[in-house]
Amino acid sequence: MRLYLVILGLILSFTILPHGVEATSTERQAIICKRIEKKAQTNRLEKINERLQNRLGFRCNFGGFSTENDSNGIFKKTPLPSSGSLPFTFSAINDWQSYWNVYTREIPNEVPYFIDNIEIIENDDKFPQFIRVHFPVGSGSPHVAYNYNRKPAGILARFTGGVPTGHDDLYLRYYFRIPTNFPSIEGLGLPGLFGGLTMEPDGRGRFETGIILNKRGQITISGRYEQKFRANAAHISPQSIVANNQWHRIDMHLVLNDITDEKKIPQNGSVQVWLDGEKAILEDGILFRGNERYTIDGLYFLSLFGSTKLNDLVKEASYIDFADITVSDKLVQ
Repeated sequence: MRLYLVILGLILSFTILPHGVEATSTERQAIICKRIEKKAQTNRLEKINERLQNRLGFRCNFGGFSTENDSNGIFKKTPLPSSGSLPFTFSAINDWQSYWNVYTREIPNEVPYFIDNIEIIENDDKFPQFIRVHFPVGSGSPHVAYNYNRKPAGILARFTGGVPTGHDDLYLRYYFRIPTNFPSIEGLGLPGLFGGLTMEPDGRGRFETGIILNKRGQITISGRYEQKFRANAAHISPQSIVANNQWHRIDMHLVLNDITDEKKIPQNGSVQVWLDGEKAILEDGILFRGNERYTIDGLYFLSLFGSTKLNDLVKEASYIDFADITVSDKLVQ
């Protein structure tokens, strides 16, 4: 009965909007999705989505809903990618935003996500389609963009795609290419994995791992987790990444720490990275989570430029290319 009343209230929301609001159909659905987040319990969301799909023709997700416009600009539903099978590839397709399923819900004390610098490129010699992340002139780091009203450089976002929930041991594989005119590789971020948001959208269980390059182009691991000791860690890769306009491959293996019945949680999580098939870096002795409900959610896509300084902006427009981004439960061959 309670679920029925919630659905009934949401249907009424199609005609009863806040005073002074004249909404399009897409905006009405966004309002409905926000009201679901406020009123419905997390474990009820999937059932509510089934009712919405059957009665109103769209589905909500944690940050809103998945949509696209047809050639006439008329709203139509875009099916979310099916969840439950690996490997899952974040394909470079025209409707990539819907297919990748960007996580849009606000995270406390976090710079808002940005994905406006993405372009789909076709007909490369190695990959028929790939993602190009732009770094426009005058753009800067998320800190500068957020605090000084500048354009953000690159991308910072989380995508769940069709990655099934419940995994605590996954691999990520992708290819990237940095052109020779790229302004500086020092501090440059590269993609990794994230988790803990699907079960706790308020951010308290969030963890993430990404790659940051030092001034020599060597790989270091950066992210949100606790690491009090390193048993066998190699903190910096012996290899260096250079801006040579050549495709390179990254493989990342993320293993979350165990959760036991004992009071002390084991710090036995790890992140390992390979560059072009050779071992590059290992970070272990990591505490990613304090609850077994917190598992790996999907792709943490960061490719950033700049520092916290206002004058540290992109002087010459550039880009980085990414291709064949795949999450799997085993090393991708």
